[in-house]
Amino acid sequence: NSLLATRQLTPLWKPHYTLPENGPAGLEETVYWLDYQGVRIIILNGSEKLEEQRDWLARLLRKNPAPWTVVGIHQQLFSTGSDRDNPELQKLFLPIVDQNRVDLVLQGHDHTYGRTYPLKGGHIAAGGEKGTVYVVSSSGAKFYEQNPRYLNLMAKTTLDTQLFQVIEVGENTLHFRAETANGDVVDEFTLTK
Repeated sequence: NSLLATRQLTPLWKPHYTLPENGPAGLEETVYWLDYQGVRIIILNGSEKLEEQRDWLARLLRKNPAPWTVVGIHQQLFSTGSDRDNPELQKLFLPIVDQNRVDLVLQGHDHTYGRTYPLKGGHIAAGGEKGTVYVVSSSGAKFYEQNPRYLNLMAKTTLDTQLFQVIEVGENTLHFRAETANGDVVDEFTLTK
């Protein structure tokens, strides 16, 4: 959509953070990857140069030696809040995520919490088929209403709750837990290889 094409990160971003400069040209420190203890972590910028990121992501995932892959993007592919929807992001990134067996996609922007079932092609993965879990979360005090558009894909949703996430990765398992500041577990799941 044309609104996504006009967004750009503030020029104050790079002076505030020191991040890897291994992303596509012109997106250094806003699009990058790193390998950490068996996990390839890839950060995307949902605001600009989306086609360039799609091509870069496809090349990066084809050469991925890590057993686990986690992608982070602020704008969500399966929206849980208000009346949002991002079909452009789905069209660009879902085929690559599906083809390259990304395990987990972490997202924000919606000021709600939602976790999908494992998905393949935008649908719940058929019995036994590996899919990707998409999580949207909110850590701030601003909250939105529930978007019913993708409720059928959600294994868990929560509104009006500030959360943080703990992700523990083992050789054959990835355990995800969403908690409140006082330690109440709101959601958790385990992925296995």
